[in-house]
Amino acid sequence: MEATFTLSFAGLSFRIEVPDPGWVRHLQKRYQAFLAKEVLADWHITLGHAPHLPQAAADWARHEATRTEFHIAFYRGQVDFATRRARVLTPDLQRARSALARTITFIATVVLPQEKNGLLLHACGVASDTAAFAFCGPSGAGKSTIAQLVPPTLQVMSDENVIVRLEKTGPTLYSTPFWGQNTPETRIRRQRLQRPLKAVFILKQSPRWSLRPLAPSQAILALLATEKVAVERTPSAQAWLDIASRLLAQTPIFELGFLPTPELWSLGWWDAFDLHSGFVTV
Repeated sequence: MEATFTLSFAGLSFRIEVPDPGWVRHLQKRYQAFLAKEVLADWHITLGHAPHLPQAAADWARHEATRTEFHIAFYRGQVDFATRRARVLTPDLQRARSALARTITFIATVVLPQEKNGLLLHACGVASDTAAFAFCGPSGAGKSTIAQLVPPTLQVMSDENVIVRLEKTGPTLYSTPFWGQNTPETRIRRQRLQRPLKAVFILKQSPRWSLRPLAPSQAILALLATEKVAVERTPSAQAWLDIASRLLAQTPIFELGFLPTPELWSLGWWDAFDLHSGFVTV
């Protein structure tokens, strides 16, 4: 059995090479909704098995010319944006899942603004039958909490990473295979979804509910704070800012102060939105 498989989502494709066919079976089962039949892909990622690889004393990444080298937690590797190849070393299959997710999301963060009119958002995506909403924030902001509180009438696209692309019909939100590292498998529903993006919310845990429209400069800084790696490589920084500015011109962005309670979907702040037709008014 060939120890490779292909992942595809939001117009990106990755051919993954792993050390053992057993890894293929495990990862294919995990990412089944995002598997592609094509052998050719935009990117080739090799996962190498290094059983004695030590944990990084401190996470680091170095960006030089077209290459990025990194050592994050228990995995280490490099990405070459010129050859569209990456190699990541991981001590075992369990940690390989995190290594693969972090590598692909980093590549997507850099490539999407330059090539796909898009951004990777560090966000929980929530979809109705006809619309989608992104709840953005850094780790600990409440993305997983939002996902837990979603009612059965809605679908969670991911509680950690979603992609927005600016298309002819308007901004579109896409699901990804990558959920929070601490999200229990019983709560994960990996499914290939895309919906028109109607609004973005910057999460802020608060003792009371509040909804505040953000000025463009505030919104740019808030989005950047959730994914600072987006501008670590100089060539991608301007592209990221351009796409973010275009997104803000088409999509309302708010700061959402919230309490982690089920009332999230029934209190007055949500009355400004129609989940089936999208943004209405505030």
